[in-house]
Amino acid sequence: MAVLLHSCNCLLWGANGISVDGITIPDPASLYPDQIARAGPGARLPETTNPVMVLEGGRPSLAASTIGVGLQQVALQNLIYILDFGMDAQKAVDQPNFQGGLVRIGPSGVDAMDPGTEAMDSTFPIEVIDGVR
Repeated sequence: MAVLLHSCNCLLWGANGISVDGITIPDPASLYPDQIARAGPGARLPETTNPVMVLEGGRPSLAASTIGVGLQQVALQNLIYILDFGMDAQKAVDQPNFQGGLVRIGPSGVDAMDPGTEAMDSTFPIEVIDGVR
């Protein structure tokens, strides 16, 4: 079993809007200016795709990875649904979930991460949403 993820690691359609023969030219640096500055020239950025492999009796039984805003929170919720509540993968992904801070996108790419803005899946019962409010 392997955990693989294929991504251009950029905004949907890219912030630069450059497309060659229908293929978007990725612009991952527009998403991570602070991390790039901290890491320094030529250094690798932190891994944000959260590859995970679950072992049972020393053997792999589940593998997953995520990319995108808020998906780390969703992946953790799905792991809890599967490991703690015994759901199969499809039932886990069909459950309500929280997603993390949204991204504001301006003409030059990402203006700011907005952790104060949370997207909440609308399938939570209204009583739960009202209780949280």
